[in-house]
Amino acid sequence: LDNKIQFISTLTSNMDRISNEDSLVIVLSGLNKSFKQAYSKQVVYTIKEVPNNFNLSQNYPNPFNPTTMINYELPSKARVSLILFDILGRKVAALIDEEQNEGYYQFGMDANKVANGLASGVYIYRLSAGSFNATKKMVLLK
Repeated sequence: LDNKIQFISTLTSNMDRISNEDSLVIVLSGLNKSFKQAYSKQVVYTIKEVPNNFNLSQNYPNPFNPTTMINYELPSKARVSLILFDILGRKVAALIDEEQNEGYYQFGMDANKVANGLASGVYIYRLSAGSFNATKKMVLLK
């Protein structure tokens, strides 16, 4: 090993299911003749998973009190509208109204903070994104 550096590489990967990202970490380390670290370089590659289709999932928990989660998927950038209606079809609140990039999304709703507080009952939520429209029911039990 006279005046040379011996290189050792380490390869690790990680899948983060919350953000749907794959991470690949490559660490290249060099040791001198005294086996002390003379060089180290870390490279991280991140690949974001993109859904194949638009999707709106059933809220959970359902029934709920007072908080619930609504998951949805966007395969491409789109103007997103998530609207809450009462059982008679009257608009209660616009929960989301914005342009969003492709990806997996999770919206947390607190019934106490929507429209000055929601009463117990059945509600309908509708997701619109581009030409995609989907509707689901949720039940608030107080």
